[in-house]
Amino acid sequence: MSDEPTPLGSRRETLTPSRRMRDGVQRSGARRMMDLAWSIPDAIHLEIGEPDFGAPPHVVDAAIEAMRGGRMGYPPTAGLPELRERLVSKLAGVNAIDTTVELVTVTNGGCQGLYNVFSVLLDEGDVVAIPDPGWPNYRSMIGLNGGRCEPYRLVANDDYRPDFERLEQLGHSGCRAVVLNNPSNPLGTVMEPEVIAEVVDVARRHNMWVVSDECYDELGHDAIPLSPASLPDSEHVISVFSFSKTHAMTGWRLGYVVAPDSLAELVARVQEPLVMGINAAAQFGGIAALEESSHVEMMRDVYARRCARVVDQFRTAGIDVATPAGAFYLWMDIRDAGVDDRAFIESLLEEEHVAGAPGSSFGTAGIGCVRFSLAAADDVLVDAAQRIVRHLDRVRLDAVT
Repeated sequence: MSDEPTPLGSRRETLTPSRRMRDGVQRSGARRMMDLAWSIPDAIHLEIGEPDFGAPPHVVDAAIEAMRGGRMGYPPTAGLPELRERLVSKLAGVNAIDTTVELVTVTNGGCQGLYNVFSVLLDEGDVVAIPDPGWPNYRSMIGLNGGRCEPYRLVANDDYRPDFERLEQLGHSGCRAVVLNNPSNPLGTVMEPEVIAEVVDVARRHNMWVVSDECYDELGHDAIPLSPASLPDSEHVISVFSFSKTHAMTGWRLGYVVAPDSLAELVARVQEPLVMGINAAAQFGGIAALEESSHVEMMRDVYARRCARVVDQFRTAGIDVATPAGAFYLWMDIRDAGVDDRAFIESLLEEEHVAGAPGSSFGTAGIGCVRFSLAAADDVLVDAAQRIVRHLDRVRLDAVT
């Protein structure tokens, strides 16, 4: 037997990924369906929330000019000062948030902005309350940062208001933060101002942070939803925004975080080991998007019209669905079809070549429901709705025969 010392860490029989990676990262149901749909050349893609509009031409021109002009060196970690200044003006004018340049951090999309925030907030085992149904990536981000997710229901028979009794319970048990997403992905709902204020008040009373995901902030169909950070006594609110949906800049990876004094420097600091800084050309594009933003209102009106039209089409076919109030998602309850939501979505793709997302991938409250993105051309949506109706009728018939 060798007298050589045992190498550090050799007690592991095999080399394995970290527990956080194994247990914390879950595959998105929408992304899984997207991968399947790409193998079908004529598939209609309603599974991913990606605007069908391209980035506005003046935004593209600004990025190209920056690249050709040699302005592509390492940018400041927290973002270009001129972009952060314009974001301060936008936040004041659009969201009624009074902030300063020092409290705004430009991020690599809203996703990385949220990840920054959870990195700053969470210690091992900290609990975060997340909406159910809600965007599944919250779970992965929180898990990778050592946190633990506890869902609070958005109650279907109460206009998808949060389950405030559950939030109170979580607050009493020491919950660290509550995630608020308005307008909602996957529901397409918009919370009333008094509901937002109540969530902020519950969090304040129980010493919880509010992580406000507002990536659809300007896509409320009737009005811009209330930003929690605009309320009095909102020093416990951290707001995360994105250019992806409102400016049709999904691939540009440009977002921003607005944090209170106690956290803002940390949100920027944690960015340095993650990404160093944000693509300079994208930031110059962001400046142009804020300087001339008429495209936002145009897209918002188109999404609202599309949503209303598709809802009418389904109702005419005898399918009761609610009219989305924000973003571009349609949430459909198919429990009466007698089939699992994942099986329904998979057979819809296989038989009708329409890709959607299973509701169960957004949480247990989504079981028996499906989500469709309406960010597609009008004629495509009309065709897709006809196929969905046909498939639903066929599934229902199969269930009773």
